[in-house]
Amino acid sequence: IPIPYKPSDKAPVRIVMNPSTACAGLLINKIIKPTSKPNRIAKTEEVKPDAEGWLKTSTIEEVESLWNYRINEETNTVVLESLKENNVKSDDIKIEIPRTVDGHNVALSNLNTATFQNATHIRIAEGEEQVKLLATDIHHGFLNNKNLKHVELKGLDVSGVTDMTMLFSGCDNLQVINLLDWDIQNDTITTSM
Repeated sequence: IPIPYKPSDKAPVRIVMNPSTACAGLLINKIIKPTSKPNRIAKTEEVKPDAEGWLKTSTIEEVESLWNYRINEETNTVVLESLKENNVKSDDIKIEIPRTVDGHNVALSNLNTATFQNATHIRIAEGEEQVKLLATDIHHGFLNNKNLKHVELKGLDVSGVTDMTMLFSGCDNLQVINLLDWDIQNDTITTSM
């Protein structure tokens, strides 16, 4: 449902929302600048798993298909909010977080079960760019998540996080975890992580 919105000091934008995932307010999928066709919504490309079963996104169209997201024009960043509900149908859901999307840096709004829903495998794509984690408190993020089996988050910038208490506590099926290069010097609480 396109809703016109005009900030006072910026060019007009359209807010595009997914009504099926809205609850207790409006969940913004993304903000896009108007095109020559005011009612045009970006074409969505279905993301298909690669040969190893990983769902990868590198274009805005692919991100549109898999993620609820927004674009922060000031920082040139695509902010991944959460996986779209019921978009991935598999018993083994492997999600790869991109480091860049169409020339934009990538940030992750949060690191928790709500962000990744039923994902069994989560990793960050190969590359040099860091993926910024915007949340500062990720305690209990995956608490008692029975789906999670494999987590490789090398390249995730967690320098702003202050609480990781029990982040993976109770993840009984978690077999692989790689958090190499995490800068946790600002993290004041890592109890039972």
